[in-house]
Amino acid sequence: MRNATIEVNLWVAIVLLLVIIGSILYGVYAADWANLTTYPKSGTVCAVSIAHNTITIVDRMGDEWEWEDDARGWHRGDMVSMVMQDKHRTPLDNTDDIILKVRYEGHEERFH
Repeated sequence: MRNATIEVNLWVAIVLLLVIIGSILYGVYAADWANLTTYPKSGTVCAVSIAHNTITIVDRMGDEWEWEDDARGWHRGDMVSMVMQDKHRTPLDNTDDIILKVRYEGHEERFH
């Protein structure tokens, strides 16, 4: 009986420790999580630099975005969808936002 009580107390202590650690981590990162805003964006590849492994797209608003990737698989006219992160540095201006993910959607010739 005494071993069972010790085992239960040990599990309770472990659970409490995990709750405390989780609360501390949440408190540290909560402000960042509150400001993390993601949104979708789509566009068309307008430039590919194999030498620098960069791909540039132009979105529907005419803004250009660039990211680094293995550029050999990308071509002008490829359509992409992106997940963007709003950095909240400049209101009503998305030029400080960053690209989190990029997915190939097809090539524009397929839709003409």
